[in-house]
Amino acid sequence: MHAMREAGQYFVNMKELNARVGERLAQLIGVEAATVTTGAAGAITMATAACVALRHPERIKQLPDTAGMRNEVIVQKSHRAYEKQVLHVGAKLIEVETLDELRAAINDRTAMLFFLNKADDKGQIDRATWVAVGREFGVPTFNDAAADTPPVEHLSAYVKMGFDLVCFSGGKGLRGPQSSGLLLGRKDLID
Repeated sequence: MHAMREAGQYFVNMKELNARVGERLAQLIGVEAATVTTGAAGAITMATAACVALRHPERIKQLPDTAGMRNEVIVQKSHRAYEKQVLHVGAKLIEVETLDELRAAINDRTAMLFFLNKADDKGQIDRATWVAVGREFGVPTFNDAAADTPPVEHLSAYVKMGFDLVCFSGGKGLRGPQSSGLLLGRKDLID
């Protein structure tokens, strides 16, 4: 509380503060990049927007109109639960169940492969295979690991496993405010 009161006495550039906080979190967690989000839901929306717009300012301003952009997000049928956050960006969900279906679904409109960590045992495609297929086709992979802490090592484990982006809820195992979260992973996508 003391630190919050003290910080409240000063004006700061919020964009710069967010960037420095992300750099420090990435350093502490041991990942390439990090940013604080408005919960896991906000992280899912940000990750989807990053993969759809690919850091093109004009595309970011155009969202949720995804005309001319890769706008398909592939998800295992058993991993559907938080698709509203993907749809807010204007993306279209493509459901798959098998590895063959996943491979067949990837095309020049595929923006991201979405994996729901808590449903790992419910799908036919495991984490490692999901990441491997994403790498093979050059499609970013996202892991919604919202409630997957503790242990604290999970904060870096899925990025180290090869997921391009991973989110965590601040209000669950991290025991932060309900309206906070983390998005971790590749710097170009976090930026």
